[in-house]
Amino acid sequence: MLQHLKKIQKNLIVVIPVVMVGGFLTGLAVNPAPLKQLILPLTFLMVYPMMINLQLKKVVEGGDIKVQSAAWYVKFTDRIFGPAPDATVKDIMLTGVFSLHSANTIQDALRLLAEEHIHSFAVLDENEKPIGMVTTALLLDSLADGTAQETQLSELSLEPALLISAQASLKEALAQMKRTHEYKVLIPNADGTVSHVLTQEEIIQHFAEKR
Repeated sequence: MLQHLKKIQKNLIVVIPVVMVGGFLTGLAVNPAPLKQLILPLTFLMVYPMMINLQLKKVVEGGDIKVQSAAWYVKFTDRIFGPAPDATVKDIMLTGVFSLHSANTIQDALRLLAEEHIHSFAVLDENEKPIGMVTTALLLDSLADGTAQETQLSELSLEPALLISAQASLKEALAQMKRTHEYKVLIPNADGTVSHVLTQEEIIQHFAEKR
């Protein structure tokens, strides 16, 4: 059967006019009224495979039925269940936040940055709530100004801590990052403490893997 279909496909320039003329002559010679019932199902069989990119040869051979089924699922999932919701901060945030307390010193901060190979961390108050951020640029500027390494972090002009809800969409997170030029977001818990973080690296990886 497939061989016959291949021959027809290769000679469509001839086959199509012949079929049209044949159908016209048949309609003149025979009452075509009973065939009206076949218009809808035949049209469906002719158009539907093209709509979902169905490869009939693969289905007949049975060698790629899983791939074809997946294609149908992807094609119609959004139409049946609606579009997938936007990714949220919770979907890609990381557990664990590098931090020091406001009573810690510049020397403590330098040691943390060097040991953990990071560029910034959160500063917490006595209630474990974030009051700001320390960055490598802030520390270097402080040292350049002659600030002693024994100086407590509470005495520095900390960078603002950017907070956002775990339920917020990534679009909202990106908008806040763009507006504040801060690319590390802290995700607060219900009590105001922080245990999760979202950085530009996670966002870039998410969109790089998105199809």
